[in-house]
Amino acid sequence: MELKYIIIYVDDVPNTVKFYEDAFGLTCRFMHESNQYAEMETGATALAFAVNDMAEMNGLAIMPNLKSATPAGWEICLVTDNIKKAYVKGRVKLYH
Repeated sequence: MELKYIIIYVDDVPNTVKFYEDAFGLTCRFMHESNQYAEMETGATALAFAVNDMAEMNGLAIMPNLKSATPAGWEICLVTDNIKKAYVKGRVKLYH
């Protein structure tokens, strides 16, 4: 068994992609022409974003992730071999 992808349902896919590019230095490897789905280049496991409405289209009942509401619980772990360099570039926040 292998984890192939993680999809996070969001209100605005292009703005979410921009945030992950700016904050973590990731690159977008695919953005559907509808701007309703995108994948980030993250190695073997794809990190993808889809608009909230797409969950319903796929037969899923979810609580939408909206800026104005408490977000659903999830966690993404991004790993780097040089945390100090990433921190100095302002790309990640360190939590203690």
